Amino acid sequence: MSARNSLRVLGIVFLLCGTGVSSEAQVGSVVQWPVKQIGAGMNRALLFAENTQLFRSIARDRDQGSGPKEGLAPLFGGLGDGSGLAGGLQYTKLVAEGWRATVSGRLSTHAYQRYVFSLNKDFGRVRTGPELMWESRPEEDFYGEGSSSAESARSTYGVSGPHAGWITAAKLGPVELRHSLRWDRYDLFAGKDDRFPTTQDTFRPTEVSGGYSNSQFLTNLVGAVLDYRDDPKNPRAGTMVAGSVEFRNGIQQTAASFTTLRLRHYLYLPLSERKAHLFAFRAEALHNMSDDAIPFYLEPTLGGGNSLRGFREYRFRDNDAFLATAEYRYRIWTYMDAVIFGDAGQVYSNLFKDATHTRMQTDYGGGLRVNTPIGLQMNLNIGHSTEGTRFWFKLGAFTW
Repeated sequence: MSARNSLRVLGIVFLLCGTGVSSEAQVGSVVQWPVKQIGAGMNRALLFAENTQLFRSIARDRDQGSGPKEGLAPLFGGLGDGSGLAGGLQYTKLVAEGWRATVSGRLSTHAYQRYVFSLNKDFGRVRTGPELMWESRPEEDFYGEGSSSAESARSTYGVSGPHAGWITAAKLGPVELRHSLRWDRYDLFAGKDDRFPTTQDTFRPTEVSGGYSNSQFLTNLVGAVLDYRDDPKNPRAGTMVAGSVEFRNGIQQTAASFTTLRLRHYLYLPLSERKAHLFAFRAEALHNMSDDAIPFYLEPTLGGGNSLRGFREYRFRDNDAFLATAEYRYRIWTYMDAVIFGDAGQVYSNLFKDATHTRMQTDYGGGLRVNTPIGLQMNLNIGHSTEGTRFWFKLGAFTW
């Protein structure tokens, strides 16, 4: 990418991020103000990009292979719900014998952090190598466990720790096989969100699964993906199915051991030959098998910009979870879709035993999706549920 194009990209990012917006807001004037300001800023930035043909020139350089394969690259998002706006830098360099070393760091407006060092090499269709990571999530929300938890019981906790492992992936046409063997450590501490009491002060250790003990696990994950989407970064037709089995074995002072089953299915049905508008469907299920108490900070959660968009982040939490989403997407500009959506999901102590007699939480809403050839992706969503209306702005890669 030329220096001129780099400056233009930075200019667009500043235009898009220049308006101060929290990751959620209530309806009324609080919501109307950031929506108006963000919309105006996005319009100016996208019109500038279109008039200067910035996206086309950068995409052409990338497709022709003239862009750098090493060096610095920006990172957007990637720290999860509740982190606020996040970003960082990544540096990649080819080292001896074809090994590729990558160092990255991310930081969010809520002081979430993640630092990663990886070393990998391609052996034909197989990529393998070690990875080291340290992350900190200082403002996680906890409302209690189960489908009947109360919104008024909101509290905050923090968790951090190192992770080290060896990751292998094999790409065989539409099939990708994945395996990782990791050591994970989780250290609990009092949450840093001063607006709410800490979880440790609100709930007794006997009221949370696994109590407040730190934990360490030896984790073995095996997964497979079958991907027939037309464009994995911004799909408009096709389907994808992904499944994994994860074995967590507690080590040292950690008594808990459990197995996690995950299944995801995404389906995209275009309604025109040009795929300008389409239906998109998502279904995800997670089931934990264990005779031990699973630490509450490792349980699946629902709520936030990536799941139930009419509820706060991490609003529901339990042993198992199920989520279904339907979206209608309509292209209103070269790089922008308007979206109408509906979400339904619930958490369970046992998905297979409780799903038939537990009512699911639902929400609905609309928003915008922005996807550019240079990898800059954004989501603007407004979701409504029985607990109010939430506004979400996400800068980073689409999850589906």
